[in-house]
Amino acid sequence: PPGRLSFIVPAAGLGGVALDIGLSANAARLLSAAEALFTASNRRLDGLWQLEFDRDVTAARAALSPEEFSRAWGEGQKLTLEQAVAYAWEVQNFGEVSV
Repeated sequence: PPGRLSFIVPAAGLGGVALDIGLSANAARLLSAAEALFTASNRRLDGLWQLEFDRDVTAARAALSPEEFSRAWGEGQKLTLEQAVAYAWEVQNFGEVSV
């Protein structure tokens, strides 16, 4: 549905922003949630967006220990659309937050 897609791309973008300001675990959760929602919608980011997404995932993985990344990624995969929207709002407005 179009409503889902209108959030998924910004969630991926906010993951990149979180990464840029040092919130690597939050970035991993947002990126993971975006990937899970894209997969559930049978969609994929186009061209340069996908390259940027992949770079952000690689950077988040590098910034965290393997255990931290795995935990954050797993938490992001479990978020529903509504939970992911709420989580993205919290990260955007309050910085470091946990699930």
